[in-house]
Amino acid sequence: MYGGMVNAPSRYSDKSLACDLIIVTSPYRSNGYYHSIFDGMPRYRQEIDSYQQLARRITLWLEMNECCIHGYIYDGKDWFNPIEKKGRPNPYASRAQPVTQDTDSKMLFDSIVAKPAGSAEGTEAAPL
Repeated sequence: MYGGMVNAPSRYSDKSLACDLIIVTSPYRSNGYYHSIFDGMPRYRQEIDSYQQLARRITLWLEMNECCIHGYIYDGKDWFNPIEKKGRPNPYASRAQPVTQDTDSKMLFDSIVAKPAGSAEGTEAAPL
């Protein structure tokens, strides 16, 4: 990027990057993601860092919804084509996960702060 170095923002000082894989998560499709970042920037900047510059660097685009995961590959021109006609089932969706919600707050609290074996009963905690 600038001077051949690519940095990631970090507390105190930026860190140099050397990555084989970068995963970007976004509620936007790839072109929506691009426009959410670059809309409002000067026109010359959008011409240098065009959407096609981003799209050609995306090796695989996954779209996940409640029922399926769809994979797309950039066609080298201006769009992403589906890898398969039908997506595959999404095992990560909330509807695929069993609903287990413990509503007993006291039991939940006790499980989080379980007393270690041999601890004294009735020991008061220090006030916050």
